[in-house]
Order: sequence, then C-alpha cells, then structure tokens
Amino acid sequence: MRASNPSTPKVKSMRIAFSVLVALLVLSAALFAAPAKDDKSTPVYSMIYAVSDLPVWQKGKDGKECKPDILIMYLKATVDPTSWKKDSLRADTKSATIVISQTEANHRAIRCALNSFRDQDPREAQETYKRQ
Repeated sequence: MRASNPSTPKVKSMRIAFSVLVALLVLSAALFAAPAKDDKSTPVYSMIYAVSDLPVWQKGKDGKECKPDILIMYLKATVDPTSWKKDSLRADTKSATIVISQTEANHRAIRCALNSFRDQDPREAQETYKRQ
C-alpha cells in the first residue's frame, strides 16, 4: 500500500472536515452539558461593548470594515451557550460596538472574555517590544 501524501488537496480537505467535526462535537457537548435555567428568575440587562480596539477588522471595499462575526460566535460558544436568545446580541458595525442582553453573571464573563483579548493582543506586544 502506498501512503498518501499529506499535502494533497484530498488530505487537506479531510483534515479540515475533521477539524470542523471536532469543533461541532465540542460545541454540542457544551450546549447539552449546561444545566437548564428558568428564564424568568434571573433579570437580563443590556450593555453596549466597544470592540474597536479588538481584532475585528478586515479589509473591505472602502478600507477597513468592522466584522465582529467571529468574536460573536466565540462569545456565544463560551459564555453560557444555552442562554443566548435570537435577539440577545446585535452588532453595530458603524460604531464598532456590540449590544448584548444577558444576565449580570454572563456580562461579567463577557467582560472577562473581551479583556482577555485586550490583554493578549499581539499588536500591543509588538509595539512594546519596538519601544524598548
């Protein structure tokens, strides 16, 4: 038997498919493992989060455009995944903000997640390194 070349398109597509499958399994495990909650027992608050300093920018037709889609998917997957409703998160790309309606505890987790991106931003590390 011949071993397949790991750089062939077929092998690459199989690796991508496997990665997507693993990600879906992890996400579904998180969704089903979370305990059920009574929506009426915990109050929900709306908060506006500025994300202009986070890596949510892509090149667009008119220069840089705010594209917080991956950040939004990350927040929904990691912060109490079962608590998100259809209208609990809205992105405003013109002002580079996201409006989130969640419980107080989930807002704390959201702030922590957003701050972790700010703390680990490689652009800041490079700038600090250049100044030394």
